[in-house]
Amino acid sequence: MFSLRKNQQLLNQLEDFFNIIKNTIDKTLKTYQYVIKHGIDNSFMTMAEEISELERDTDEIRKEIENKMFSQSLLPETREDILEIIEEMDNVADSCKRAIFIIVDQKTLPIEKISNDITELLKVGIDCFNYTVEAAHDLLGKMSKVRQITQKVNDYEHIGDKLERKMIQAIFAKKSLTPGEKFLQKELVLEIGDICDMSKHTAQKIIIASIKRKV
Repeated sequence: MFSLRKNQQLLNQLEDFFNIIKNTIDKTLKTYQYVIKHGIDNSFMTMAEEISELERDTDEIRKEIENKMFSQSLLPETREDILEIIEEMDNVADSCKRAIFIIVDQKTLPIEKISNDITELLKVGIDCFNYTVEAAHDLLGKMSKVRQITQKVNDYEHIGDKLERKMIQAIFAKKSLTPGEKFLQKELVLEIGDICDMSKHTAQKIIIASIKRKV
Protein backbone atom coordinates (compact mmCIF):
# COMPACT_ATOMS: atom_id res chain seq x y z
CA MET A 1 0.00 0.00 0.00
CA PHE A 2 1.05 3.64 -0.41
CA SER A 3 2.83 4.83 2.72
CA LEU A 4 1.73 8.41 2.00
CA ARG A 5 -1.74 7.49 3.30
CA LYS A 6 -0.31 8.46 6.68
CA ASN A 7 0.80 11.87 5.41
CA GLN A 8 -2.38 13.93 5.68
CA GLN A 9 -0.77 17.17 4.52
CA LEU A 10 0.36 15.58 1.27
CA LEU A 11 -3.01 13.93 0.77
CA ASN A 12 -4.70 17.30 1.26
CA GLN A 13 -2.45 18.84 -1.39
CA LEU A 14 -3.32 16.05 -3.81
CA GLU A 15 -7.01 16.63 -3.11
CA ASP A 16 -6.57 20.35 -3.81
CA PHE A 17 -4.82 19.44 -7.06
CA PHE A 18 -7.68 17.18 -8.16
CA ASN A 19 -10.27 19.82 -7.30
CA ILE A 20 -8.51 22.61 -9.19
CA ILE A 21 -8.51 20.52 -12.36
CA LYS A 22 -12.17 19.64 -11.85
CA ASN A 23 -12.91 23.36 -11.50
CA THR A 24 -10.92 24.07 -14.65
CA ILE A 25 -12.98 21.65 -16.74
CA ASP A 26 -16.25 22.90 -15.24
CA LYS A 27 -15.21 26.50 -15.96
CA THR A 28 -14.26 25.53 -19.51
CA LEU A 29 -17.76 24.15 -20.11
CA LYS A 30 -19.41 27.28 -18.71
CA THR A 31 -17.10 29.54 -20.72
CA TYR A 32 -17.78 27.64 -23.92
CA GLN A 33 -21.55 27.74 -23.35
CA TYR A 34 -21.29 31.49 -22.72
CA VAL A 35 -19.33 32.27 -25.89
CA ILE A 36 -21.72 30.21 -28.02
CA LYS A 37 -24.64 32.21 -26.69
CA HIS A 38 -23.10 35.68 -26.42
CA GLY A 39 -20.07 35.65 -28.70
CA ILE A 40 -16.57 36.93 -27.97
CA ASP A 41 -17.09 39.84 -25.60
CA ASN A 42 -15.39 41.23 -22.49
CA SER A 43 -17.14 38.79 -20.18
CA PHE A 44 -15.92 35.88 -22.24
CA MET A 45 -12.37 37.24 -22.19
CA THR A 46 -12.57 37.54 -18.39
CA MET A 47 -13.76 33.94 -18.10
CA ALA A 48 -10.93 32.81 -20.38
CA GLU A 49 -8.38 34.56 -18.15
CA GLU A 50 -9.88 32.79 -15.13
CA ILE A 51 -9.22 29.46 -16.86
CA SER A 52 -5.66 30.56 -17.52
CA GLU A 53 -5.26 31.39 -13.82
CA LEU A 54 -6.65 28.00 -12.81
CA GLU A 55 -4.17 26.31 -15.14
CA ARG A 56 -1.34 28.27 -13.50
CA ASP A 57 -2.64 27.26 -10.07
CA THR A 58 -2.55 23.64 -11.20
CA ASP A 59 1.09 24.00 -12.21
CA GLU A 60 1.98 25.63 -8.90
CA ILE A 61 0.36 23.02 -6.69
CA ARG A 62 1.90 20.23 -8.78
CA LYS A 63 5.33 21.73 -8.13
CA GLU A 64 4.53 21.98 -4.42
CA ILE A 65 3.52 18.32 -4.36
CA GLU A 66 6.69 17.33 -6.19
CA ASN A 67 8.84 19.25 -3.71
CA LYS A 68 6.94 17.78 -0.76
CA MET A 69 7.33 14.23 -2.04
CA PHE A 70 11.08 14.58 -2.54
CA SER A 71 11.38 15.77 1.06
CA GLN A 72 9.46 12.77 2.40
CA SER A 73 10.87 9.33 3.18
CA LEU A 74 8.91 7.65 0.39
CA LEU A 75 10.03 4.70 -1.64
CA PRO A 76 11.42 5.99 -4.96
CA GLU A 77 8.98 3.80 -6.88
CA THR A 78 6.00 5.17 -4.97
CA ARG A 79 7.17 8.74 -5.56
CA GLU A 80 7.71 8.09 -9.25
CA ASP A 81 4.24 6.58 -9.69
CA ILE A 82 2.49 9.52 -8.04
CA LEU A 83 4.53 12.10 -9.93
CA GLU A 84 3.70 10.45 -13.26
CA ILE A 85 0.00 10.41 -12.38
CA ILE A 86 -0.18 14.09 -11.41
CA GLU A 87 1.90 15.11 -14.41
CA GLU A 88 -0.57 13.36 -16.70
CA MET A 89 -3.50 14.96 -14.88
CA ASP A 90 -1.89 18.37 -15.30
CA ASN A 91 -2.20 17.89 -19.06
CA VAL A 92 -5.99 17.98 -18.67
CA ALA A 93 -5.85 21.57 -17.41
CA ASP A 94 -3.46 22.43 -20.24
CA SER A 95 -5.96 21.10 -22.82
CA CYS A 96 -8.75 23.19 -21.29
CA LYS A 97 -6.68 26.35 -21.56
CA ARG A 98 -5.56 25.63 -25.13
CA ALA A 99 -9.12 24.90 -26.26
CA ILE A 100 -10.51 28.19 -24.94
CA PHE A 101 -7.55 30.20 -26.21
CA ILE A 102 -8.06 28.86 -29.72
CA ILE A 103 -11.25 30.90 -29.58
CA VAL A 104 -9.53 33.85 -27.87
CA ASP A 105 -6.47 34.07 -30.10
CA GLN A 106 -7.86 32.95 -33.44
CA LYS A 107 -11.42 34.23 -33.02
CA THR A 108 -12.66 30.78 -34.02
CA LEU A 109 -16.16 29.80 -32.98
CA PRO A 110 -17.37 26.28 -33.82
CA ILE A 111 -19.71 25.93 -36.76
CA GLU A 112 -23.35 25.40 -35.88
CA LYS A 113 -23.22 21.78 -37.04
CA ILE A 114 -20.86 20.78 -34.21
CA SER A 115 -21.70 23.36 -31.55
CA ASN A 116 -23.96 21.11 -29.45
CA ASP A 117 -21.66 18.13 -29.84
CA ILE A 118 -18.75 20.13 -28.40
CA THR A 119 -20.89 20.88 -25.35
CA GLU A 120 -21.62 17.17 -25.07
CA LEU A 121 -17.92 16.32 -25.45
CA LEU A 122 -17.03 18.67 -22.60
CA LYS A 123 -19.65 17.02 -20.39
CA VAL A 124 -18.24 13.61 -21.28
CA GLY A 125 -14.79 14.94 -20.41
CA ILE A 126 -16.04 16.04 -16.99
CA ASP A 127 -17.43 12.57 -16.26
CA CYS A 128 -14.29 10.91 -17.61
CA PHE A 129 -12.00 12.96 -15.38
CA ASN A 130 -14.22 12.55 -12.32
CA TYR A 131 -13.90 8.78 -12.63
CA THR A 132 -10.16 9.19 -13.02
CA VAL A 133 -10.04 11.07 -9.72
CA GLU A 134 -12.17 8.36 -8.13
CA ALA A 135 -9.63 5.78 -9.32
CA ALA A 136 -6.81 7.89 -7.85
CA HIS A 137 -8.63 8.01 -4.51
CA ASP A 138 -8.95 4.23 -4.55
CA LEU A 139 -5.26 3.88 -5.38
CA LEU A 140 -4.38 6.03 -2.36
CA GLY A 141 -6.82 4.09 -0.21
CA LYS A 142 -7.91 0.47 -0.16
CA MET A 143 -7.18 -0.30 -3.84
CA SER A 144 -10.34 -2.41 -3.94
CA LYS A 145 -11.92 -1.26 -7.21
CA VAL A 146 -9.29 0.44 -9.38
CA ARG A 147 -10.03 -1.72 -12.41
CA GLN A 148 -13.80 -1.27 -12.19
CA ILE A 149 -13.46 2.50 -11.99
CA THR A 150 -10.86 2.77 -14.75
CA GLN A 151 -13.13 0.75 -17.00
CA LYS A 152 -15.66 3.58 -16.66
CA VAL A 153 -12.92 6.01 -17.69
CA ASN A 154 -12.33 3.87 -20.78
CA ASP A 155 -16.05 3.80 -21.54
CA TYR A 156 -16.35 7.58 -21.43
CA GLU A 157 -13.18 8.03 -23.46
CA HIS A 158 -14.72 5.77 -26.11
CA ILE A 159 -17.87 7.92 -26.15
CA GLY A 160 -15.70 11.01 -26.50
CA ASP A 161 -13.73 9.44 -29.35
CA LYS A 162 -16.93 8.73 -31.27
CA LEU A 163 -18.07 12.33 -30.79
CA GLU A 164 -14.71 13.60 -32.05
CA ARG A 165 -14.94 11.53 -35.24
CA LYS A 166 -18.53 12.62 -35.82
CA MET A 167 -17.58 16.29 -35.55
CA ILE A 168 -14.46 16.00 -37.71
CA GLN A 169 -16.50 14.32 -40.42
CA ALA A 170 -19.06 17.15 -40.21
CA ILE A 171 -16.30 19.76 -40.46
CA PHE A 172 -14.75 18.29 -43.59
CA ALA A 173 -18.15 17.77 -45.18
CA LYS A 174 -18.81 21.53 -44.93
CA LYS A 175 -17.96 22.74 -48.42
CA SER A 176 -18.22 26.43 -47.51
CA LEU A 177 -15.23 26.22 -45.16
CA THR A 178 -11.74 26.91 -46.46
CA PRO A 179 -8.98 24.36 -45.69
CA GLY A 180 -7.62 26.75 -43.06
CA GLU A 181 -11.01 27.12 -41.39
CA LYS A 182 -11.43 23.34 -41.36
CA PHE A 183 -8.04 22.98 -39.67
CA LEU A 184 -8.96 25.45 -36.92
CA GLN A 185 -12.32 23.76 -36.32
CA LYS A 186 -10.61 20.39 -36.11
CA GLU A 187 -7.96 21.77 -33.75
CA LEU A 188 -10.66 22.98 -31.36
CA VAL A 189 -12.39 19.58 -31.38
CA LEU A 190 -9.14 17.70 -30.77
CA GLU A 191 -8.10 19.91 -27.86
CA ILE A 192 -11.41 19.37 -26.10
CA GLY A 193 -11.24 15.67 -26.91
CA ASP A 194 -7.84 15.55 -25.21
CA ILE A 195 -9.59 15.97 -21.85
CA CYS A 196 -10.86 12.40 -22.23
CA ASP A 197 -7.61 11.17 -23.76
CA MET A 198 -5.47 12.54 -20.93
CA SER A 199 -7.90 11.15 -18.37
CA LYS A 200 -7.53 7.72 -19.94
CA HIS A 201 -3.73 8.01 -19.97
CA THR A 202 -3.85 8.89 -16.28
CA ALA A 203 -6.12 5.93 -15.56
CA GLN A 204 -3.65 3.62 -17.29
CA LYS A 205 -0.85 4.88 -15.04
CA ILE A 206 -3.10 4.35 -12.01
CA ILE A 207 -3.66 0.74 -13.03
CA ILE A 208 0.08 0.14 -13.44
CA ALA A 209 0.76 1.73 -10.03
CA SER A 210 -1.89 -0.43 -8.38
CA ILE A 211 -0.38 -3.59 -9.90
CA LYS A 212 3.04 -2.63 -8.54
CA ARG A 213 1.63 -2.11 -5.06
CA LYS A 214 0.09 -5.57 -5.03
CA VAL A 215 3.17 -7.43 -6.26
